[in-house]
Amino acid sequence: MTRFDAGVEETPDFRIEAANVNGITVLSLVGALDMVTAPELSKAIEAAQYQRPSGLIIDMSQVDFLSSSGMSALVAAQQEFGDEVRFCVVADGPATSRPMRLIGLDEQLALFATLDDALADIGAADR
Repeated sequence: MTRFDAGVEETPDFRIEAANVNGITVLSLVGALDMVTAPELSKAIEAAQYQRPSGLIIDMSQVDFLSSSGMSALVAAQQEFGDEVRFCVVADGPATSRPMRLIGLDEQLALFATLDDALADIGAADR
């Protein structure tokens, strides 16, 4: 795993850790993904595009609050990458996967319970 700068401003309530795992970019979010921090996610996704990844995983395992602005940023990112790059979201629990399932995003985004599951899925798709 190689870490790189996601190009975002960290706050005490939110940060993004960026890494490359065998050509797959993983953006691990920590804190609240809301209307204040969603633009930072968009910046990190833009920086990830320069890595030319074979896949992009947004790991929200450590997100404790997810607003509609955060969900909109995820959908916009998937649309931006299109079909060229496999896009996955790691979300498991009441703060992340539950709201996405309630509004039907689990049918639009590839959701996984763990980072390992998402990495395995992208690896299998690349073969």
